[in-house]
Amino acid sequence: LVLCGAASAQAKMVTVNAGGGADYKSIQAAIDAASPGDTVQVAAGTYKERIRLASDIDVLGAGFKTTIIDGDTGDAGGIVVYANGVDNMVFDGFTVINSGHLTRPPAGIYILSGSLVVSNNLVANNYNGFRISGGSSAVIRNNIITKNGHPDSWINYGIISINSTPLITNNVIADNESKGIYIGRVDDSEVRGTRIINNTIVKHRSDGIQCYKSAPTIKNNIVTGNGYGIAASHHPDGDRHPTLSYNNVWDNIDNYN
Repeated sequence: LVLCGAASAQAKMVTVNAGGGADYKSIQAAIDAASPGDTVQVAAGTYKERIRLASDIDVLGAGFKTTIIDGDTGDAGGIVVYANGVDNMVFDGFTVINSGHLTRPPAGIYILSGSLVVSNNLVANNYNGFRISGGSSAVIRNNIITKNGHPDSWINYGIISINSTPLITNNVIADNESKGIYIGRVDDSEVRGTRIINNTIVKHRSDGIQCYKSAPTIKNNIVTGNGYGIAASHHPDGDRHPTLSYNNVWDNIDNYN
């Protein structure tokens, strides 16, 4: 019991308020100062910065309506929230905006490997909303992902996942410039295990969901008002196909392709 109490006492709340009166004024400074098991609690406000998440340190905003991370920091742009090999943490309660589009691969939230939960955020006005790669098994849950992309490009996405197996669930993915969700791979490795469940995917000039050399589970989604609703292509061995069930797919230019 003494050991348990000592371990619990080590975890702490690290507070952030851009206006002062907290431990730190910037989110990144708080993350850098935190230890595994700590929680970074961010007060309402606008934070003009780009941040790198860390394993075992939750980062919690006061809600996406009031807590904004704005990546428009005056340079060429790129990534607003970056998670490289990050595990066992939650990023929750923010608006994430303004990645810019001049540095590749630009995204509001870029997850490179690792397994974390990204929930209850608004991700808007970025080149890509989410970019997921490197074998990540992230959970993308209860987010609003909208108005990302560039009008002069067809290769931007609400969510793009390459060689990874995320769970994408209970999100609203709407009115992004090109595609809603892209699930693919760039080599001959298997991409099975991705799950796209209970999302609303609407108003994309290209595909609502595009599967390239991949076989995700696609279940209980609403897919409407897109170019193609659900599209799949380039399955070299002929037996890798998305598993579809209980989706409501209608009023796309072509519902399936």
